[in-house]
Amino acid sequence: MFVVYLSNDGEVIQSHEQAPLVGEICTLGAIASLEFYKGELEVICLALTEPITHDDGETFYIQLKPDRSIITYGFSMIGQAPTGRLNNYEPTGDGDGMKAIPSNWCVDMIDACTPLETGTYKAIHICHCVNVGQLAPRVR
Repeated sequence: MFVVYLSNDGEVIQSHEQAPLVGEICTLGAIASLEFYKGELEVICLALTEPITHDDGETFYIQLKPDRSIITYGFSMIGQAPTGRLNNYEPTGDGDGMKAIPSNWCVDMIDACTPLETGTYKAIHICHCVNVGQLAPRVR
C-alpha cells in the first residue's frame, strides 16, 4: 500500500504494509484524517494533516518503475492520468521557460484508484511504467 501524506504545504509518499493512525505524527504534522482509494491492483491511503484546497476534478498521480520505486508524482488539473512517454524538463535560459526532454520511461498501464467513500480527489492514478530507452537520433 502506498501512503500519501498530504498538506497544503507539501506531500510525502511512502510504501507501508498498513495505514497510519489519525493523530500520528508525520513530517508534515499530525494526521487529521484518512481516506482510502482502491483500484484493480492498488490500495492508496491518503493521510491528510489538514483539509486540502484544490480545484474540483483534480486528480493525483504516482508514476512507478517495475520495481515499484517512484519515478515522479504530481497533480492533474484536468483529472487525467499521464500517458505515453514521460518527460523531464530543463531550463531554456529564457526566464522561467522550460524545455521538455523525453525520458526513458513510458506509461504501460494505469490503475485508477477511486475513493471508497467521499474523497478529496476523484481518483489517484497509479501509472505503471516501463523503460523504453532513449529515442534514436533522427537521420537526415
